[in-house]
Parts: sequence; C-alpha cells; structure tokens
Amino acid sequence: MERGGRERDSRQNHPARPAGQQGTAQTPGHNRYLDEKRDALRREADRRAEKRLAAINRAGKQQNRGRSHGRGYGSAGRAGLNRRGGLNGRNGTYGGNPPGGRWMKLTVIVLGAALLFLLLIRAIVEITVPRAEGEYLSLQEAGNMTWLLADTAGITDSNAYASIFTQEASSSSDGMLTFSQWKQITELFPECSFELPGGYRKKEKVLQEDWYRFFDEARRVYDPEGRIRDMDLTPIGFGASVTDAEGRALEETALISAESAYTYMSERIRDCLFLPIVAVERDGILYALREKTGSQSGLSNIWIMEVEEGGLRCFWNDYELTVPVPEGKAEQLAASREQVADLAFADGALSAVHMHTDKISGKLLKIRDNGAEIEGQGFYPFAEKLKIYRLYGKLKKYYTTDLCIGYDFTDFVIADGEIQACLVVKEEAMENIRVLVKTSDFGSAFHETLEMKADCDLSVISGPYEARQTTVVPAGETFTIGKDSELFAGGRIRIEPAVLTGHISLLNVNRSQGVPSYRGSLELEKQQDGIVVINEVLLEEYLYAVVPSEMPSSYPLEALKAQAVCARTYAYAKMLHAGLPAYGAHVDDSAGFQVYNNITENVETTKAVKETKGELIYYGEQLADTYYYSTSCGYGTNTGIWLNSVPENFPYLQAKAVNVAGVTDAQGDTIDDSVNEADISSADSMMTEEEFAAFITTTRDSDFEKDEAWYRWTYQVEQLDSTLLYSNVVKRYEANPGAVYVRQADGSFANQAPVDPGRITDIYIAARNTGGVAEELVIEGENGAVMVKTEHNIRYVLSNGTSKVIRQDGSEYNASSMLPSAFFTMETGKENGYVVGYSLIGGGFGHGVGLSQNGARSMAADGCDSDTILGFFYEGSSVKAVY
Repeated sequence: MERGGRERDSRQNHPARPAGQQGTAQTPGHNRYLDEKRDALRREADRRAEKRLAAINRAGKQQNRGRSHGRGYGSAGRAGLNRRGGLNGRNGTYGGNPPGGRWMKLTVIVLGAALLFLLLIRAIVEITVPRAEGEYLSLQEAGNMTWLLADTAGITDSNAYASIFTQEASSSSDGMLTFSQWKQITELFPECSFELPGGYRKKEKVLQEDWYRFFDEARRVYDPEGRIRDMDLTPIGFGASVTDAEGRALEETALISAESAYTYMSERIRDCLFLPIVAVERDGILYALREKTGSQSGLSNIWIMEVEEGGLRCFWNDYELTVPVPEGKAEQLAASREQVADLAFADGALSAVHMHTDKISGKLLKIRDNGAEIEGQGFYPFAEKLKIYRLYGKLKKYYTTDLCIGYDFTDFVIADGEIQACLVVKEEAMENIRVLVKTSDFGSAFHETLEMKADCDLSVISGPYEARQTTVVPAGETFTIGKDSELFAGGRIRIEPAVLTGHISLLNVNRSQGVPSYRGSLELEKQQDGIVVINEVLLEEYLYAVVPSEMPSSYPLEALKAQAVCARTYAYAKMLHAGLPAYGAHVDDSAGFQVYNNITENVETTKAVKETKGELIYYGEQLADTYYYSTSCGYGTNTGIWLNSVPENFPYLQAKAVNVAGVTDAQGDTIDDSVNEADISSADSMMTEEEFAAFITTTRDSDFEKDEAWYRWTYQVEQLDSTLLYSNVVKRYEANPGAVYVRQADGSFANQAPVDPGRITDIYIAARNTGGVAEELVIEGENGAVMVKTEHNIRYVLSNGTSKVIRQDGSEYNASSMLPSAFFTMETGKENGYVVGYSLIGGGFGHGVGLSQNGARSMAADGCDSDTILGFFYEGSSVKAVY
C-alpha cells in the first residue's frame, strides 16, 4: 500500500524526471532489488506501449489513404496524440494514466462483476418466475403434424424437414419438441403470421396448447379447403384384437371407433381404448392426439356373439372385436350370448352391461317417418342409435334399405318404445312383389275413390289386426270404396280374390289397354292425401304384365326372353332394397321403375317369362344393374351419364359399339365374317367432337340398328326463344341442383343457381362421355354463361316443346318435353352475333346404358339366343336361377 501510494503521489505532484536521472535517488526504505524489478516492469510496459503506438500509426495511415485533408491519422495525428496525452517513457501511459496492465485488470474485474451480476439476476428469475406448466408436445406428433401441413400445402423441402426431426434431437429432448425446433418449423411456413410466444428458452419443451395455436393458424392459411380436421372419436379396438368381415386382423397401426376405421400415427392414441378423444385427422389417418375429452363412453345396441373368459366377443359395424372384462366381473355384469346390449365404460374399462331382450316379429309393411310398421304390432320409431344385423351366413351390418318390405325375415328389438336393433334372421327366395298402383295415366299415387270388380268372389278384410272382419263381394259385382269409408277404421283394407288365378279390375283407372285388371291381392291404406293402392302379386305374374309394356310382343322370342330376365333382375333388386319404402312398395307401375300393366298380357311375352323362370343376371356374386333403353345410334355409353356415378363400379355396363363385329350366334358361328372388329372405331374415340360428328352424320351398315327409324334423326329450332331456354335451365336446377353451373370471373364454372344469360351468343357441347353422348352443354349470353350437365338435363333444356323430331324414315315425333337422346351434334344459326336458332343431327332413343331393346331384336333375328344377347350388353355377367 505504501509503495503504491508513494508512486501515485510522485506521478500526480511532480514533473517527470529526465531519463538520465531515473532510479538514482535514494528514499527511505529503499530496496535495490525492488527498484530493479520496477525498472524491468517499466521497460516492458514501454515496449508494449510502443508496439501499440506502432499499430495505431499503421491503422491511421490506412485510414488516411484516399481521405480529404484534415481527416488523416498520419504523423500529424500522432503528434496531436502526443500533445493531448504525451507518452510517458517510464511507464508507457498516456497523459499520466495508470499503467496499461492495471487498466486491463480493472476491465476484467468490471466485466467479471457484470457477468456475475447477470448470472445472479438469471438465478433470481429462475427461482422467482414460475415456468409454464401443462402437457408437452411429443416430437413424434410434432413431426406428424409438420409433415401433414407441408403435404397439404404442397411444400416439399424434405431436407429442411429431416434436419429438424433427427434421432439426436429426439434423444436430447426426451422425445419432446423444443422451442428451437419449433422456431425452425415455423420457418417452413412463411405465409403464416403466427408470432412465437415469449418466455421460452432454446432447449425448453413446447406446451401443446401453444403449439396448437400455431397449428390452427397455419392450417387456416395452408388448408383453406379444410382437409385437416379435428375428429371426435372413441377407439374401441386396435390392431390384432379386431377382425374384419373376411376374418383378417387389422394392421397394428389400425383402429376402429364407434363410427369408423382409421390408421393412427401417434403412439399416445394407443393408450386411449374406450376413451373419448379429439384427434388430428386427414383422409382417414389420425396424426396426433389433440386432447382427451372425458373418461366415460359407451356402445349402444352392440351384438354380443359370445361371453368368453376375460372378455365379450362382439360384432360392430362389420368388425368382430373382444371387449375385455375386468377379472371376476363377467358373471356380475350378467352378459348373455347372442343378444343386443348397451356397454358402458369408465376410465377405459367395461363398467356395465345392459341387455335388450324384448323382441317382436311380423311382416314388415313399410318404413316411414324414421320408423317401421309391422303387421299385427303397429308402428314403432327407430332409436337414434339403431343397429341392423344380418345373422345368417356371415355376420354383416345392414341398413334400413336392406330390410325386406312385405316379408317377416326380421326380429325387432324393442326398448323404451323404440326399435333399438333389427335382427335379420333368414334369407329366402322372394316370390311376391308389392307394386304401387297410380291413378289414370300414372298421374298420382293417391286415389279419391276406387271402383272395382273381379271375375271371382272377393274377400274384403278390414278392422283391427286382432279383430279383423271379412266381407264377401260376389263375382262381377262393382264395389266402391272412398277415402272416408268406415272400412278404414282399422287403418288398412285387404282385398283378396277367392281363387289364385282371379283378376281384379280397377274400373276408374285408365291405361293404354283401357281398364287394367290385376292378379294377386290389393292392399288399401288411407292417407291424408287419399287412398294408396298396393298390388301384391307373384313376381312371375308381375312380369307377365311388364314385358309386353316394355317390349312389343311381336319381337323375336329370344329378345323377349332377354327382356324378361332384365326386368326380373331389376324388380328383384327393388324387392331386396325397396324403391318406395314409405308407401310399403317395392316399385310403382310407371316408367319411373318399370311400366306395369299398361299393355295387356300376351301369350308370347308370357312364354318368355315362363321359359326364364327365376333367372337373374349376376356379376360375380352381386345382382347386376340391368338398365335398358330403346335404340342405340351405333354406340352405347356407361353410367358416367349420371351425376356422382362411378363407371368403374359397373364393369359390365361399359360403352361399346352396338355392331355385328365379332358377334357369334347361338351355335357359335360369326354373324358376319365380312366385318372386321379392328375396323370399328372404339367408343372412347367418340368423345372428340370431330370423330363423333363424322360418325353421327353418316350411317354404318354393320350397326345392329341401322334400319331402325330411331337410328338417325334431326331436330330443327328455327326461332330460338331465349326466355324459354333459360326457363328450362331453371326447371332443371330446381329438379336437380347439382346439374347446373355458372361461369365465374376467372372463367371457371361453379355449381349455383343459374343467372339469366340474356340474348344468347353461343350454344355448344363442351364435353362428351364415352360413346359420344353429350355430357356438358354451355349456353353463353350477353349477361353470363351457364353449363348444364348430364344427358337427361341436356335433352330437356334443348327441347322447345313445339319443333318436331324427324326420324330417318321421314316420320315425325313430337318431342314435347325431351329430345329422344343426347347422342347428337349441334350447329347454331346467328344474326349480328346472336343465336337465332339451332339444328341437331342425332341418333338413338334413350339414355344409352345397358341393353338396347332394338339391338336385342336385331341380334335375335341374326340367330343369337337370350344368353348371348345378355352377355353382349352386360359383358362379363352370368345368368342364375334363384328359384
């Protein structure tokens, strides 16, 4: 301290000594050793100071180059520096400052103190400021959702993605997402304006709630169509514990919920058996467990197949699964095999079983108002969680459309006054069809009164089911029933002929044949709008009156037989899945299904029905959809003509040339060797405007129907009525909203209510389906443009109701509401840029899918039998007899 103090006083109070006198004066307490050491230290300090000064001079010279006068740092600068502070030769300081070494020490001490202070502050923050609490996001789920966002957005920077989710990153963060990784993720989605929250440090784990705020904002930006969804579900079975309808165990990453089946990519979901959750889902894949929403769940109306040790073997939505039962509780839960039950779960474990054992059965009369009417039992509503199980053969989930109207194949499980489940217990060949009989000219389903008589005695059965009464009406006597008749006190009236071959005539119903008569029985039901008439008749006898109404009896027998098999297959499909369940009918008698009893029965058509008794058309093990139409233009088309139909689902209904090329007769001989199949243009080639126009404006001798009047036709509209045209478009939109589109500002078309295009500037076919049928019609006007889709709607829109169709034989046809087909090419006439009329050259009659009736006629005339004809039009199908 004294030495230091003296040195400090000497520097502050005395001028610097000349260099030659340094170190010669003696002072009290003088120590030569210390003086020598001090001198050495001063020399070292001087050396360092000179070295620093030299460095400063060099820097000054570099800065001085190229600068203007007065800004340099050369010798003048150094002189100025010496004048301001001076260089002390003894201690190497400027202007008398402390030695450089002490300044450095002081600097280190200050910096160290500041660092200690900062560390202290951080420690205080760590102790006093609580860290965020909650559930952290796993790195696996973060990776899943990052990939999901990137894939949905079309971002393909796989390298950047992979660099975030490395194995090292997972191990260093205990498998959880860190803040630094989160920051890298947000950089992959620059269009998302989300700001990362404060309070996190680089390696700190990310809370799920914070992550999902980012995730929701990002998917709002990158998934505007909403493909990524938050899915509410309850897993009820995983992987190998579940088998599908074919007995195959699910994949290890698959699960079934109470509603559907999914693939899952988060291990956390595996721990949520029977627990309600919300998962991040897209396209049937669960990417992350967002949250658990409860601890209670249940399965209503599940079918218990067997009670086994340790579990209940159950059937649910076409899956078999085992529900674990807590040890020792199987008997306590009182579960029974082959019963319907409700299962309750608490904290993921089975907690209760409630059996439904009350059942009723009877003939299913109809399905309406979300309920069923059962003969002798009355009407029961369906429970909200109704289940339908087919118990014969392979267990199968059924729907209400699978319940057979008019048959007693089903037990109905009742609880709380509702049908909880339907158990379809058997399958039998169905021989009776129920037909809704409409009023005159097929005008309505509701009759005001009915006048009838029969060629035999009639039994009129009325009153409540348990106390029915029978009144006999003698043969030939007219019997009249109005909707206010007391006979309706029991709800329904059943009228049965005394003999199986009896016929009942409806005197106040008009058909093409005049007054129709009906085989089988009649069932009358009073409804608010009138009397509904159901004719329940043998399917074969129904066909006696269908085939002559659908195909002229003068056609060759083999063509009639083909028509009979088609008609039977169509009707049987409706018997399996009722077309009019609210009326208690499979079909009605109009062209909406199959025209029935419009033409009198004929010996030839009846013979065709009898010779094909019970025969149906199958594709594999499934009934075929046997569509048919009148006449082809030389090509048929596929089911793509109907909205939302997938042609690939109907491989036997594909477009093809209706032509003799390659066709053989019943003996296997080629019909016409002169026609080369390779020379016939494919149906797909007709999709181009040029190819189809070249075909439809000419004729082809090898087409089966080249001689038919409907093979070619023309239609001319001399004066276009744009108001009527727009009105037709509006009517089609009201009848079928999905078929009309409006052009948008960007040129695309959107499905919406049509706008009035005003004066028409153009009309043209914008697209054709295979075979050449018009698929899209565009109408352009001064105010906008509309597009009409499907052949049916196009035929309707272009018919003005007054112009005549001229067939190729010169005969006229009044197309009052619809053109004969959509196989046509179009030309417009214009004046001053506006359409004033249009002309069509077309061919064929009908939609063009399935069997062409006149094509079948020609094939039969060429020696083909019914099986050959059906095999041609329903390629790959087979004919089987079911009874």
